[in-house]
Amino acid sequence: MTCPGCGGDNRDGARFCRHCGLGLGPEARREEPGAVGSGQGDAIEVTAGPEPQPEELAVKAAVGPEDAPAQPEPMEVAAQAENPAGGQGTGPEAAVPDEAPAGPGPVPEAEAAQKDGEGGGPGEAPGEPEQLEVPSGAPAGTPAPDEPATPDAVPAEGTQACESCLAPLAPGTVLDGRYLVLEVLEEQPAHVRYSARDLGRCWQCGFAANAPDDAFCAQCGASLAGGRALVSLLQVGSAQASPPEGETPVARFAEGGSDYLVLLERAPVRERAPAPVGGLRLVVGSATHPGQVRPLNEDSLLTLVLDGSSLRTQPDQGQGLPLLLGLFAVADGMGGHEGGEVASKLALHLFGSEVLRSILLPAIEGREVPSGNAAALLARAVEAANDAVYLARQKRENDMGTTLTSALVLGGRLLLAHVGDCRALRWNAAGLEQLTADHSLVASLVAAGRASPDDVYTHPQRSAILRCIGDRPSVEIDTIEAALAAGDRLVLCSDGLWEMLRNEGIADVLMQEPDPQAAAGLLVARANAAGGEDNITVLVVQAESV
Repeated sequence: MTCPGCGGDNRDGARFCRHCGLGLGPEARREEPGAVGSGQGDAIEVTAGPEPQPEELAVKAAVGPEDAPAQPEPMEVAAQAENPAGGQGTGPEAAVPDEAPAGPGPVPEAEAAQKDGEGGGPGEAPGEPEQLEVPSGAPAGTPAPDEPATPDAVPAEGTQACESCLAPLAPGTVLDGRYLVLEVLEEQPAHVRYSARDLGRCWQCGFAANAPDDAFCAQCGASLAGGRALVSLLQVGSAQASPPEGETPVARFAEGGSDYLVLLERAPVRERAPAPVGGLRLVVGSATHPGQVRPLNEDSLLTLVLDGSSLRTQPDQGQGLPLLLGLFAVADGMGGHEGGEVASKLALHLFGSEVLRSILLPAIEGREVPSGNAAALLARAVEAANDAVYLARQKRENDMGTTLTSALVLGGRLLLAHVGDCRALRWNAAGLEQLTADHSLVASLVAAGRASPDDVYTHPQRSAILRCIGDRPSVEIDTIEAALAAGDRLVLCSDGLWEMLRNEGIADVLMQEPDPQAAAGLLVARANAAGGEDNITVLVVQAESV
């Protein structure tokens, strides 16, 4: 069926044109052009003869000839045409064609009846704004067409600017002369929490009265060059503020208009629980070299590992788990040919035999060795080594001696006995830390504040040792107990390694090379490349989960 108004094709029997909405029944009629004059060209009034049903949408359109679309939309909803006399149109209304799909259709833009800033157009009172109805299908909150854009919404709670909120500090800030801010952990309107390093607190024993520039702890003697204790800092608005429930501050201070509470870390990085007996295995790498200057290698090393794959502890002690035992030592001899070489080997032979007799055999037999007793027995083994070297020195009438740094792994416990300037270091995700303190002249000057920490690498008297094995009838021994966990690497080395590479170079190799033997070989190679001014010896002991 062809529409008499627009000429569009419609299905047979259609009541309304699906293009322009004109009634197609016998009552339909088309008004002659010119019925409505608007100054924009003649308008066409489209009406439908039949009485519209309640559900049908009644509209009336006023369309200028130049505004008529080339191809009408499938569904048009027209606004009422203005009455030339000034009132609203009251004639018959056009209904939506029955082919229109269910639901609201698109609403064409209404043609403006007046220019901006002028009075009301035909059929409107002067100055009265035109009322437009928001389509029923528009989303909730959609503004009406004539309404101005809504200002920016108020930010959600917690995102608004807060003049009274505390401004967080930048990492690297030092507070109260001793607390180094590492990172911001939590920001709240009432407080800001930081991870910080206490430059006065020892990472090993917790002694808090060290000076920030001290090289060694005044209480336990541990080297502070590898790091200080971690703390939490709570920045609060007033001195009356309380810490969160369950946390007790160890210090309070005020700085920069804010108050701060110092809280000890709930789980310090350096203080980890020992692994259960049998929960670890040890993988060892070792390397030694005379270096590029010395013709003779006076260093010696000792490695003994019992992983207990066939050994079982007593059920009441180890619940039948494999027993883990490891003994490691590095000795740096002094005295040249027939001196230092003999002293370092003799010391390790006597030391190893005594540890095997007093600690390892009882542990294999299932006899538990308490931690305090094990440390005392380890020190006694060093004393036995000192006795042997001292007697040999008297017989040979020379000045031979040796340094000795040892480590005993007993289950998940790590015990160290140390004399001289060989070093024991531990490397893990927290970085590299020095577990032993050097017994040297330069290290004592650094501890007294009379030399800088870097002088241990360059000072002309850096080889002067204050303690060694065989120098006197008795010797003072440092004993240290620490935790050993899966992922830890224990490094024992002579000064020929750490003087050449320093701690930064050692850590770089450990990060680069995951295999302990390959790491040991690379450490020696780099020390030689850096000059190799002394004998070089290193042990790398890696703890792994089983």
